[in-house]
Amino acid sequence: MQRESLGFEPNSADPCSTAEASQERDAKTTRAVALQPEVEDLRRQLRELSAVAELHRPIEPPPSLEHLLAHIIDKVDSLLDVEGAGIMLFDPDSNELVLQRPAFGVDDELIGSYHVPLDTGGNAVTTFLTGEPYLSNDSYNDPRFLQSLVRAFNARTVITVPLTVENRRIGVLHVCNKRNGPFDQSDLQLLYLLSDHLASLIENARLLEREKQRVRQLESLNQFIADQRDKLERAMAIHERFTQIALQGNGIDGIIASLAHLVDNPIAVEDKFFRLISYAPYPNLGADQKARTPEFQGTPSEMVNDSRFRDLLKSMKGSSRPAQAAAAPQLGLHWGRAIAVVAAGNSMFGYLSVFEKTRQLGELDLVAVEHAATVLALEMQKQKTAFEVEQRLKGDFLDDLLTGNYDSSESILRRAAFFDYDLSHPHVLMIVDIDRFGAFLNKRASGELEATHIKRRLFETVHSTAVAASPKSLAVSKSDSVIVLVDSLEGSAIDPLLHPERFAETLRERVKARLPKLSVSVAVGGKCECPEDYQRSYHLARKSLELLKAFNQGDRVVCFDRPGVYQLLLEIENKSKLRAFVDHFIGPLLAYDKEHNSSLVETLESYLQNDCNLYKTARVNYLHVSTVRYRFRRIEEIARLDLSDAETRLNLHLGLKVRHLME
Repeated sequence: MQRESLGFEPNSADPCSTAEASQERDAKTTRAVALQPEVEDLRRQLRELSAVAELHRPIEPPPSLEHLLAHIIDKVDSLLDVEGAGIMLFDPDSNELVLQRPAFGVDDELIGSYHVPLDTGGNAVTTFLTGEPYLSNDSYNDPRFLQSLVRAFNARTVITVPLTVENRRIGVLHVCNKRNGPFDQSDLQLLYLLSDHLASLIENARLLEREKQRVRQLESLNQFIADQRDKLERAMAIHERFTQIALQGNGIDGIIASLAHLVDNPIAVEDKFFRLISYAPYPNLGADQKARTPEFQGTPSEMVNDSRFRDLLKSMKGSSRPAQAAAAPQLGLHWGRAIAVVAAGNSMFGYLSVFEKTRQLGELDLVAVEHAATVLALEMQKQKTAFEVEQRLKGDFLDDLLTGNYDSSESILRRAAFFDYDLSHPHVLMIVDIDRFGAFLNKRASGELEATHIKRRLFETVHSTAVAASPKSLAVSKSDSVIVLVDSLEGSAIDPLLHPERFAETLRERVKARLPKLSVSVAVGGKCECPEDYQRSYHLARKSLELLKAFNQGDRVVCFDRPGVYQLLLEIENKSKLRAFVDHFIGPLLAYDKEHNSSLVETLESYLQNDCNLYKTARVNYLHVSTVRYRFRRIEEIARLDLSDAETRLNLHLGLKVRHLME
């Protein structure tokens, strides 16, 4: 009863309370809906602050520039919910903005093509130069943009902000194609606020990368210096080794044998004309392999004359560095070789070759070759100087011996003993002379270098042939001739070298074989049994050569001991007898020519030189046959001679030659 009186009834509702509750709920809903944009904005700001905090968080360990840029691109993509982003950095060397990897999710080839010079214009350049950010939601129709780049990257909507470090712009940052609508000013402001921090991160990464590059360069430089120091120390050891070899007097053979063992390859030394001087075969291969090794005989002339080989030699001029020459199997050279010039100052001695038979040459091997070439040049210069001094001393000695310019026989014998030469027993003197050498050189238009080369080869041939026959032979160059003294070669009928005349012929033949285009004559003097005999022997040998020239003869041996007209003429010490002979046969004609300014003697000499042929004489002298006949009649009348007589013609011929000999 009481419950009822108080108005409490189960399942009963208060109409006023229900209405109030409904109104309150509606108000809350309205407030929630009204607050929803603010909540979303707060959520967005929270995400942005988280992204900003993430960008500000140090990355450990410090990344490379490319990794940092990838990290920034990823965070910016996430922060602004865009399809792509890219960073362009300024390159002061090329004055361009250059797109960095990665960018916009495109391949490296397209990125590599995105270089924008500052004088080109466009959105990126304008933002970089002005420092003002820019937003465009219709870049395809925006005149600020370079449309070729817009289409290449399909950039429909774009925000570009400058990247600035301490008031210095280093590049720009692009974002493009927002996924959930167009860009707005809040996007622009956010990216602009982040840009300075991003620029600092990028600049620090670039500085770090430059520092790392400097460290790498310093490490590389230190390693290079260490390597060079090691090479220099080893090179000095090699040079000292070769210098010691040279000082020990091991000569050319010792030097190249040592080099062969250093580089494990065969070595050859050739002169400047590629004639073989010395050869060291393959070392350290054992006797069996060495026995099967073909000997190197010198660079074939076909290779020497090859234009590519000649160009290689020209490229080596003035350089001590070895050059690489290719193999030439068709010429018998089956291996490539390193070839170095052997030269000292202005003197060029030849070439040093290392054949790469057992292994290829390394850097240190080439250093060894270079040092060996230097030491070889010094050795060859030493040998050249010693040879020249010896030749000069021998030449002075021989001049004095052959001209009789000495105080006594004992003094000249002592000087001969200085050269380890014994004049106390018989010797034979010979002169090997180049026939008409001046005319030969003029015909070939040869210079002094070739003339010297020919004389050198002549001496080498004569000297080696004489020494082979008689080890104590003495040979000296004199002008266009070589004077050689050999032990008396008489007494053997077995070896032709032991007969003076045959030996002289052998000399001539050897020279002919080595210098086939050259004509030489050999004059043999009489036997020399005491110092006084040498002057007379030399005089007669020299006169024999002069007689050959007077008779326009050459390419033969003249032996003083052979009886005949040479001996007859040379034995005539009284020149008045020869003059009387000339005057008797030729004198009247000479007097007539002088008085009448005619040329009867010239016509006569031409007739005798042309086989006494009337028509040939007329043709050679551009005369009519009748004119020649007339002159012959005058010659017979004036000289009272009969030109049809053979003995008369012989006397005339001899008279003319003796006249030339005596002039």
